Amino acid sequence: LGTRHYVNAAARPSIIHCQTDRIRTSLARRNAYLQPKWTTITSPCYFARYPDEGVTSRRDPMLIAFVGRLAPEKNPLLFVDAIARLREAGLPVRALMLGEGPMVAPIRERIERLGLSGVIELGFSGIPLARLMESAVYVSLQDGDNYGSQSLLEAMGAGCAIVASDVGETARLVGDAVGLRVRLNISELTAALSSMLRDPGRTAAMGAAASQLARTEYTADTYVAFLESLYELAIEKHSSMAAASASKRATSPVQAKIPA
Repeated sequence: LGTRHYVNAAARPSIIHCQTDRIRTSLARRNAYLQPKWTTITSPCYFARYPDEGVTSRRDPMLIAFVGRLAPEKNPLLFVDAIARLREAGLPVRALMLGEGPMVAPIRERIERLGLSGVIELGFSGIPLARLMESAVYVSLQDGDNYGSQSLLEAMGAGCAIVASDVGETARLVGDAVGLRVRLNISELTAALSSMLRDPGRTAAMGAAASQLARTEYTADTYVAFLESLYELAIEKHSSMAAASASKRATSPVQAKIPA
């Protein structure tokens, strides 16, 4: 929404649906001067596409995926540097970097400079779910928040264990059962990935837990139920306002016109 739309919404008893509490708090802070009449609601979940139940793929315990828009705020170069360190430590890790964006050229240059051309596959896939199902681990390193990421949720549904930056409301989705949260530095990221690669059984269990969480809690049906509750709330608010307005009109004194 643009500023004009926020101003218009603030003057009415609107319901504003926010994806996260962080967005909700920011919205309230930035628009406090408007003294808005709106009600803000935080979504309990969101949803993504998941592979069909029963579809299996041969998962590589040494394959790590990084999928999404390749932009600075997602720290793709940090991911490349971590893969280089893992290789230096003797781990036969490989990586997928699938996406488009302004960082493609710098990423390619870094991959070539570090001698990782045969280790990191950089490209784009119109069907990333198939590639995610081949991967053991999915990495999400956003600056602000990983909660709300479609790619992250798709990776969870595909059975990947997760390593994510510990920012925003990431912990709301990436708990200890499904992955590891790290600060945005090379040491913590490398250590987290190394621990997952060295314990494939634990990593597979995290991936299974991630898939179960995504498929049961973050579904289209759950999201639709939430939207229906919003509609019911809107109808209830409208009805109560209409009733109050009608009552006010009924009790207002009527002044008779006195002929001159």
